[in-house]
Amino acid sequence: MKTERAKLENVPMEEQLRRLGSNELRELRVACWNNADRLLKDAKLLLEQGRHASGFFLSFTALEELAKYLFVCDYITGIVSEKEFRESFVDHKLKIAYAHNNALLTRRNDGSLEATIMYDRSKWDELMEFRNSALYVNVGLNLSCTTPEDQVSGDLADSMYSRASKEFDDIFKMECITERIGSQAFYK
Repeated sequence: MKTERAKLENVPMEEQLRRLGSNELRELRVACWNNADRLLKDAKLLLEQGRHASGFFLSFTALEELAKYLFVCDYITGIVSEKEFRESFVDHKLKIAYAHNNALLTRRNDGSLEATIMYDRSKWDELMEFRNSALYVNVGLNLSCTTPEDQVSGDLADSMYSRASKEFDDIFKMECITERIGSQAFYK
């Protein structure tokens, strides 16, 4: 099971084993997890105070951080390419797309199944617009002002918080149950 880009990279098993033993990658994995947890806790505090735009943004950012966590795990296990791993630290669309990945099963010539991790950056444009609207004042054609509070409702903010919290809980639960990390905890 790999992404399309990782299949092209074709990393040998020895490299994957080296990554698995890397202290730096383990520390990076833990740092991403802990930061996602911190962001979710901060988002909850803001939402409790009626700060919907800021709560939405931090919930969205926590979901991105969880995606980075998955990228680190999946880099360690050879599921993503090095380029995808590196891009996950700067590309917001990549992170949110990976947080919503799926496994595509195809049948090989010998009858066995092969899983490919699929994600689509283009599907999340509207969500990215809400992310930006949660932070910035915008101006309309008639010079009218639109504030983050005008753009992000309480329902939207609560929904994003619930989505990020569920993802956090699901990752934790599946990793505990399967004793695997990242996407391998969800897709065997």
